[in-house]
Order: sequence, then structure tokens, then C-alpha cells
Amino acid sequence: MTRWHLSTRSSLLLLVPLLVALGVVALSRPPDARAAQPETAQPETGQPATEETEVDVELGAQLYQRDCAFCHGADGRGTSRGQSLTEVGPAEAHYAITTGRMPIQAVGDERRRR
Repeated sequence: MTRWHLSTRSSLLLLVPLLVALGVVALSRPPDARAAQPETAQPETGQPATEETEVDVELGAQLYQRDCAFCHGADGRGTSRGQSLTEVGPAEAHYAITTGRMPIQAVGDERRRR
């Protein structure tokens, strides 16, 4: 019986640190972003739940003229330096703006990424 007792004790001595390590790893991972965010109701129109104001539109227009119009044109219809934005949806625009990754037409045209 002593032999079984030593074997069990050795197993426990190996198992406890393993369980502690697994617990530390599990707790150190960030929680799932979707689980942390409450769901927001979308109107049936498919439009965002927030309303834009005239100030938002004006600030957006200023930002576009400052940072985007050089390549995409003052009206967003594109130039030789950048594609037309008239057919770009909100998801594609959000991705390009937040990541700084836009389709580049020529290798030398690549802008510095954010």
C-alpha cells in the first residue's frame, strides 16, 4: 500500500502545478470581445442606431478634404491616384479608415500605415 500511496502523491505533486499553470493561462487571456459588449438594437431600416448631426457631417467633410480628397477626388469619384468611393459600403470604409489599409494602385504609391 505504501507504493500506491507514493505513486498517488507523486502524481498529485505533478498535477497541482499543471492545474495552477492552466488556470493562470486561462485567466490571463482577454475575455471575448463579443461577450463583453452588450448587443445594441438595430433599426429595421438597416441604418446605425445613432443619428448623425450637422456637426458630424461637417467634421467628416473637413476630414475627407484634408486626408482623402487628394487621392479619391473632392467628390469621391476617384482619380488616377485612388479608386472611386461611390460604391464602397460602410464596412469596407470602416476597415480602410481604422486600419489604414487601402488598395494601392502601384507599388510606389503606398502610404505610410498607421
